[in-house]
Amino acid sequence: MTGRGLVAALLADTGDEEWLGRVPGRLDAFLAALPVPVRAAVTTVDAYAFLDIWRRLARLAPEASWTLRGTAHAEVGDR
Repeated sequence: MTGRGLVAALLADTGDEEWLGRVPGRLDAFLAALPVPVRAAVTTVDAYAFLDIWRRLARLAPEASWTLRGTAHAEVGDR
């Protein structure tokens, strides 16, 4: 299986709103099937990415930083 095939099978993007609700469950099931060390590595990478985003936001001018934060909150804030 190719990387693209794995992502397509994992996410099964149908382009509808219901798809958004199914993604977290699919990702949880995928991660649960991985060996513990691999899950730990994925969690570590995820945490690093989260912290890196905030580090980069802190370096922006305040107006730009708040604009990006507002946009991100509008996109995922209600989920």
